[in-house]
Amino acid sequence: MNGSIGEFEGEEAKAFEEYIDRYKEEALGDGEENPISFPDNEHFEMELAQLERLSFSIADNPFFRADVAKYYPEAHVINGETGVVMATINPSTKSNSGFSSLAFLDNFRDEKL
Repeated sequence: MNGSIGEFEGEEAKAFEEYIDRYKEEALGDGEENPISFPDNEHFEMELAQLERLSFSIADNPFFRADVAKYYPEAHVINGETGVVMATINPSTKSNSGFSSLAFLDNFRDEKL
């Protein structure tokens, strides 16, 4: 945010290269770990690329229906190069004109049951 990302990335890249060099030479100290680490994310996330079809569903008890769903899937289409969110699909936004095959369907199991 303060414009120092380039400096930070340079320092991180240098520390990583030094770590790799020590790793190749088997000269790592006891307990020395990769200098690049990511904290645990409190939300479940995954990245999917170059897929033709993908489907998510949330199952519930067919004999007991709550008035309000406790869980629902939400999909975000994000441009991998720019990081811009191109579409969000959820119960309030069921489709997107730019992605005609991406849709949120309610009660798709009820007819089959």
